[in-house]
Amino acid sequence: MSLAAKQQLTAFFRPSGEALLGVVQLVRDEAKRARETRDDPRYLCITAKRNGKAKLNKVKYNAPSNSYSVTKSLLLSDLQVVEVIDRSTFVTVFSKPQTWQCTDPQAKDEFLTTLLKLTKKNPPKLIHVDQLLMKASNYDLTAEGRNTGDSAAPPPKGEDAAMTGGLVMAQELVNIDELLKDFNWRAGTANNAAALERKLQQELSQIESENINALIESTARTQLICAQIDKAVAKLDAMSAWLGDYTTDLNRIGSQVTFIQGRNRALINQAANQQLLRDELATFLRALALPAHVGDTLIHAPLDSGPAALARIEEAAQALLAGMQAQLDPDLRHMAVVREQAEHRTELCQGFIQRLAGHLRSAISLHVDAYCGDKSRLAKRGQLRLPAHDALEEELARYQGLARWLYDADLTSYQELVSHYLVECAKVYRIQVKELLDVLCMHHLAKPSEEAEWLFGGTSNLAPPASALNKNLAGSKAALSNVLHRGHTRKESNMSSGSGGAKPMATLTRGNTITESSNNLAVSSEEKLDFVTAFTQVLQLLIPTMLHEQTFLVTVFSLERATSMNSPEKIKDMLGVLFDGVAKDLDALIDIGLRDGSTSIAMLNVVEQHLGKVKPTEMFVYDLLSMLQVRLKGAWSRFVDHQVHAIQESKMSKKKSGLLSFVRTLPIFIEHMEDSVESPPPSVRALLNQGYEQLVKLVVHNIESIPAIDDDVLILENTMYLTTELAPLLDPTTGIASAAAPALADPLARLADLTRRHLDAYTHYLLRKAFGKLVDFVQGIETLLTTQAPDEVVYHQAYTRATAKKLLAQYPPKEVAKCIEYMHKKVTKALDDPDRVWPRVVDEVEAFQARAARMVGRVYGVSALPAADGGAALADPIRVEFTLADVRAACAAVGK
Repeated sequence: MSLAAKQQLTAFFRPSGEALLGVVQLVRDEAKRARETRDDPRYLCITAKRNGKAKLNKVKYNAPSNSYSVTKSLLLSDLQVVEVIDRSTFVTVFSKPQTWQCTDPQAKDEFLTTLLKLTKKNPPKLIHVDQLLMKASNYDLTAEGRNTGDSAAPPPKGEDAAMTGGLVMAQELVNIDELLKDFNWRAGTANNAAALERKLQQELSQIESENINALIESTARTQLICAQIDKAVAKLDAMSAWLGDYTTDLNRIGSQVTFIQGRNRALINQAANQQLLRDELATFLRALALPAHVGDTLIHAPLDSGPAALARIEEAAQALLAGMQAQLDPDLRHMAVVREQAEHRTELCQGFIQRLAGHLRSAISLHVDAYCGDKSRLAKRGQLRLPAHDALEEELARYQGLARWLYDADLTSYQELVSHYLVECAKVYRIQVKELLDVLCMHHLAKPSEEAEWLFGGTSNLAPPASALNKNLAGSKAALSNVLHRGHTRKESNMSSGSGGAKPMATLTRGNTITESSNNLAVSSEEKLDFVTAFTQVLQLLIPTMLHEQTFLVTVFSLERATSMNSPEKIKDMLGVLFDGVAKDLDALIDIGLRDGSTSIAMLNVVEQHLGKVKPTEMFVYDLLSMLQVRLKGAWSRFVDHQVHAIQESKMSKKKSGLLSFVRTLPIFIEHMEDSVESPPPSVRALLNQGYEQLVKLVVHNIESIPAIDDDVLILENTMYLTTELAPLLDPTTGIASAAAPALADPLARLADLTRRHLDAYTHYLLRKAFGKLVDFVQGIETLLTTQAPDEVVYHQAYTRATAKKLLAQYPPKEVAKCIEYMHKKVTKALDDPDRVWPRVVDEVEAFQARAARMVGRVYGVSALPAADGGAALADPIRVEFTLADVRAACAAVGK
């Protein structure tokens, strides 16, 4: 290829920061050449950037535009295979093979040499690549599998030999040039070729001499090593003879060793079998024998003893249970001694079960009777509380290990004990909760306001008949019996415990799990609480108590081991029995609160916040709160519907100005609702926004429905009041109802458009009332100027120069001041808050003055006057008598 083409390609890649390292011209495919009208040359280029990334680019020359374009670009780091096909053709494989046919074979070899140099760090697989090319590119010729072609290929002949010889000669010339640089070769100096030749011959002779001396020295050393090797071989032969003798002796005694090993293994097996037999007999005797102190402890030891005595009783009970659950060989069970011991243990176990269950039931009943008879524990005026059952919990915690043993020993007795606890404690909670709510409602609940300014009217009492909430949550003794005795047998109980029955028992750790103090609400004897606060405090007393009871049941009675009772559904049913009647009491409390329907959203907010903290395993509390949630959502919906009905039924004002009742109430309603909820969750916020949107849309619709004829003042005053009052509430930075702003965007936009339209209409009305003739005159000029030139307007009878001069003379600055004063009086009389409208009226008057001066100047000014022959005007120009300064002075005087 030509030098000019190389220079153009170098310049083509320079803007992209790439240097051209190698280039070869390609031969076009005959099929592609036949399809195209032009035969533009193609080139294959190797380029590299400063960061070391090299690419293989296919470049096309565009003859019409005398430019180059890259049609294909491949990273050399992705090169996998290089295969030489013939003198001018080679193949590269990146993601797929690509065949390249070059126009010049020598240029092809130079291109491949450069390609192989750039891929030495990540060398590709080479196929049929000549070793001279690999040597020229400094490739490792000894690397195994590097060139899978014929590395011992026959020497080239003919033109190939000439081409290869020229490549080697070029390489040698390059090496000689580098060598001459080291000798400071300079043509035409004293260091001529003859001196260089002599110096090289001397160095060559010296090297040959050194090589000969080294060869002689190495020969002597070699002879010494060979002698030592011969001696080592002789010694190895002697050792081999010794090993042969030893092998013969070992073969002779091998049979004796085998016999001894067999006898030794038989003795070892016999000893092991005898030891296993002794261990089995010892285990069997221990299983049959019941220590004497175990029976005495289970029969006579008092169950109301201290921790040490209870620990000994637990240990004895576990020993008895372990003996009963011991697995014996079926062949031994028919033995009389085995049957006798089993009957004795069963009788002892049944007696202790009855004794333990009766003692625990008596303890529970005793504490429950004490709680029910102690009136000092109940809530009183100034003492709202839900006392904890510390004494009962501490008593049962002492028997936690024995309760777990009872579950393993007799499931029926265990279920009866749990049922007894639930039924007895339900009496206490029924009394305590009822007394708490009675004291709260009688002495500490503030009466709701009968006439609230935030209501649109109508009734806000949403208390319906008694709901069926308690029917969905309250349990019963029959339901509890079904839960506790559903599909469980003694055999299943024993199988579930397995070998775990013999493990030591854990005791209940008191502290964060079981509280030891009563839940009190700090109020003074005369303090009154609003209903939302009272409802919040009641839930804060009840919900922790319910969760505490659930934790106590699971911990003390080991429900996590009771496979038939540890599911969330079963625990929910058990809590339903324990807190039977609480749902009904809460339902009645909500009925009291719904006498003021606006409290429904506040109560719902409290319920939603508690729901967000409930865990999936706390199903009783979750279902209770979910029922309250459903009811309060319905109450909020009915409350909003009542307010909508009140707005629809409200009577419109008969006067032409003033605020409508529902317009005045809307901002107060939104502010009150936002104050009543604190940090509402997304669900409550969505309900609030829906209610706001429904009410605001209805209010805006009612305002839009007012007839526009003669009611601009009424519409304007109400829309401006709403816009002014709602803007601070919905401010994203400071507004208390900023979260509702997106929901109210559409009705507020309609409100703003309504305000703008009626404000424009009202200002135009006032302007025409004050400047009637002048307004008509200016508008008439504007209409004529749309179809006629300014000098043609004066030919109309109503717009002659005399008429204009007479009309404008009627509006001197003093008369304009009177007109502005008249407009101010009209605004002040018509509107309750004129300061919102008067600035817009002032702007309209100033705009009218500018418009009148502009129209009069175009028609009657200097530029519109007819001129005489000498160029002087035939008449004086006509101007508006009052200026913008006169308007502003009059407006300022009126404002003062």
